[in-house]
Amino acid sequence: MHKKQYTKKKSPDVLTQAWEAAHTGDYATGLNLLHQIKNPYGNYRYAKVICLFNLQRYSELISFLSEKQENTSKQERFLLARAYQHMGNYKEALETFFKIPGWDKDKIILVGLARCYQEMGKYAKALQAYTSIPGWDKDKTVLLSLARCYEEMGKHAEALQTFTKIPGWEKDKTALLGLARCYEDMGNYKAALETFFKIPGWGKDKIILVGLARCYQETGKYAEALQTFTKMPDWAKDKTTLLGLARCYQEMGNYAEALQAYISISGWDKDKTVLLSLARCYQEMGKCAEALRTYMNIPGWNKDKIILVGLARCHQEMGNYAEALQTYTNTPGWDKDKTVLLSLARCYEEMGNYAEALQTFTKIPGWEEDKTALLSLAHCHEEMGNYAGALHTFTKIPGWEEDKTALLGLARCYEDMGKYAEALQAYTNIPGWDKNKTALLSLARCHEEMGNYTEALHTFTKISGWEEDKTALLGLARCYEEMGNYAEALQTFRRIPNWAKDKIALLGLARCYQEMGKYAETLHTFRKIPEWAKDKTALLGLARCYQEMGSDAEAISYYTTLRGQFPFSTEGHYAFCCFAVERQLPDARLLLEKALQTWPYFVPLYLLKARHQMHQNDADGALDTLQQANQQFPYSTGAKLALIKYYLMRGQLAKALDAQKQCWALFPGHHKLFSYIEKLIQAKELILAWASDFAEADEKVRRVALPASLLAMFKSLEASGGEHYLTGSSVLSLLTHQPILPAQDLDFVSVEADAYQLKRQGFYPSPYLPNLFAKHRKPNPVSTWLVSTSPIMQPSHAALSRDYTISCLFCDKDGTIYDPTGYGLEDLKHKRLRAIGNPVIRLQEDPARVLRAVKYMALGFKPMPDLDAALRDWKPVHLDQHKPHLDAVLRKHLTSSLLDKKRFIQLLQDYGLLQKILGLKPKASIEQTTALLEHALGIRHKMSDGEYNAARFFAQQPVAARIPTSPKNPRYAEIKEQTDNEKTLEALDLAGFWGLYSIRS
Repeated sequence: MHKKQYTKKKSPDVLTQAWEAAHTGDYATGLNLLHQIKNPYGNYRYAKVICLFNLQRYSELISFLSEKQENTSKQERFLLARAYQHMGNYKEALETFFKIPGWDKDKIILVGLARCYQEMGKYAKALQAYTSIPGWDKDKTVLLSLARCYEEMGKHAEALQTFTKIPGWEKDKTALLGLARCYEDMGNYKAALETFFKIPGWGKDKIILVGLARCYQETGKYAEALQTFTKMPDWAKDKTTLLGLARCYQEMGNYAEALQAYISISGWDKDKTVLLSLARCYQEMGKCAEALRTYMNIPGWNKDKIILVGLARCHQEMGNYAEALQTYTNTPGWDKDKTVLLSLARCYEEMGNYAEALQTFTKIPGWEEDKTALLSLAHCHEEMGNYAGALHTFTKIPGWEEDKTALLGLARCYEDMGKYAEALQAYTNIPGWDKNKTALLSLARCHEEMGNYTEALHTFTKISGWEEDKTALLGLARCYEEMGNYAEALQTFRRIPNWAKDKIALLGLARCYQEMGKYAETLHTFRKIPEWAKDKTALLGLARCYQEMGSDAEAISYYTTLRGQFPFSTEGHYAFCCFAVERQLPDARLLLEKALQTWPYFVPLYLLKARHQMHQNDADGALDTLQQANQQFPYSTGAKLALIKYYLMRGQLAKALDAQKQCWALFPGHHKLFSYIEKLIQAKELILAWASDFAEADEKVRRVALPASLLAMFKSLEASGGEHYLTGSSVLSLLTHQPILPAQDLDFVSVEADAYQLKRQGFYPSPYLPNLFAKHRKPNPVSTWLVSTSPIMQPSHAALSRDYTISCLFCDKDGTIYDPTGYGLEDLKHKRLRAIGNPVIRLQEDPARVLRAVKYMALGFKPMPDLDAALRDWKPVHLDQHKPHLDAVLRKHLTSSLLDKKRFIQLLQDYGLLQKILGLKPKASIEQTTALLEHALGIRHKMSDGEYNAARFFAQQPVAARIPTSPKNPRYAEIKEQTDNEKTLEALDLAGFWGLYSIRS
């Protein structure tokens, strides 16, 4: 018998296995198998090129093919060109495309060539390449690419037209998807949604449903977006759907749900895409340690460009720049890779090392004609304050005259320079600007920056579907907020779809409440943010709100939580350092030193340290710190400005002017900066007199909505020429959302107003003060318009004549608030009373300032220690010269419906001022003294039993006061005939002491 022979079945050879792995998308396994082949054979080389290309190991691919240049196939050359393209080396990419035999007639190569030109921003050449493809006008692939090229150029009309040239586009899924995405890019989400719904079978198509969800997400309709994601078949097991769902939660600020969605993806812990998204989510949350760990959990992370760039950016965000730089340069082929070089340059830029940044940008292959490189280079010049260089670089971008991105950059550059006319022109030069959401948003913000709010609001409402568009509504709400129209701002925030669960909308609402001083609502709104107790922005908002409320214990508690949960948050640590310096905490210096060790490239920390040193009377130390900052960050405008303010504060004008000249040389074209420095120089007297912090003189810090009555008053003053600013108590009423009472005085400071024109309008000059004009407000003859005219250039000069920082706030006709001392708004928030200059001197200049101080204290303001001591030690000098003015001030305070009169009198008594000013001994009760003063000043008011009879009251209550009688009071003789009561006569004596003559009579 013969045994049956069995032939052993051959297993596939290694090369076949490698190809099989590549065909299934497992390129890493394929490459590992290829490495096992010692003697390459067959199509080994092409297999390796495919694996390297899809693994994005472009440097290795280029190196591998450069060693095997002979007999390089057409397909290998194509992938080589694409590898150069992906690295941003467009010059080599183009040369490689042109070396492929028959390139000028090959559709695939011409499409690749066109896309290369497109990436470079060379749109004319891209269009030429597309239209040179045989039969391009009927080829779906080419028309799709051509339409997307027009879209990228901002030529949406041409893009839409090209999509509709695709044969059978009305029922073609790809064409309709492209069309919908084009509408989406335009910001026309209504048309985008309608187009998605036209796609046959959209309700069961994953790609379309993802597009729909993304569209809802863009408009802030998160509930609809989430619902759409969960409509997809087997969505709970589908990676693409779960990624979209997670990113939607992430955008909502609902990080707990986002993380849960990421880790519910099957095999998430070994999936590069999921782990990358997870790491970026941690990064966005400020959880940098978790982000780093996640990046390094990705298989092969130390050789993967995308992961290494993400890792480097995470180090960068932590302020760990040395590690960031090291990681960038660890990336294979980094010195020729566009993405890595761009990131590296931006890292240097963030460090303030602009020389290295500029040099790195110019290392990008073909940077002179590369749109992305030139845009980044222009922004770097902008950051340096070199606007002339930035403008020049923007205009070097190929086809910049019709390029949306270049024109947007150009417009924003003009805007930063303060050249608004040129900015508006650049915005309206963008092709299809009036239908482009990005252009309209930027244009609206430019109008807002100019203070042209009517145009800004109108522009926001030009955005297609603005009524349901989150970005447009946010812009609109912020515009109302800037105007001080908080009611409209709150209403607009609440119009945002799903606002009650939207982090950005809730943050806006909280900020709005905070500016209104509604702290309970502010705290409640911050705590509505999803996962607020683990949210960096919410915790910081809560800490700042408590700080503003003066609740330091709660503020410190939230700052501590924030710093504990987010140890690498620059913003959080800087905010706490600011709090420590402001409150003069004992460990402020230690906190600053530690923060500077962690973030040595964060300029504001140096400026804060200098400020703290000034608080500690260490002027030399502050100068050393500022000089160190200027030396280390030569292009920091903030450091330069702080140094100029320091010199002005120390009276060193020559040095300030030298620093100004340095700014002219370093920041050519920075007109806004130059204008601001000029204001500082003009305000040198104020800064020198203030001799304290680096006050932001004449800085626009707030805007309020003006009532119609005030707008009418500003308009009537315009006839006298010049510029006009409202100041005094009326501005405080606007800022605290109180109505301006009919009996309230309106104080105006007018710059270069015509005195003759003021007289023609019914104003009459004051007999007491030069350049002061008055006019009674109608219909209330008690209240007055006061207009101070002067050839002064800025409100900062007028500030020298004011008494307290809270009464030194100025408001122009647009509702813009100016805070020349830099303390007014902060003191108003914290109910602090601070004198301008030396309080001892300021109180001696005008004793009425003593009464105004007591008025503010009666309203709940706490005097600063130096002012408190000055009030207690104050001694009247030549008091008789000030009687008429003091009479008017006292009567005004005692008739104010906002003031607690008993509290006012109590404070006068506590500080010994009743005796110093009135000669009253502190024996009478508060009620007696109040009634005495009211009666003496002729103040009559209604009581429950009819008209108040002061004489009867005094007849029943003993008053321990004897003030010299004065026959000047015209009511003395009249009332004396009607009574013989000694107590009443003593009250009349008091009226005689004060007299009834005032500048307002």
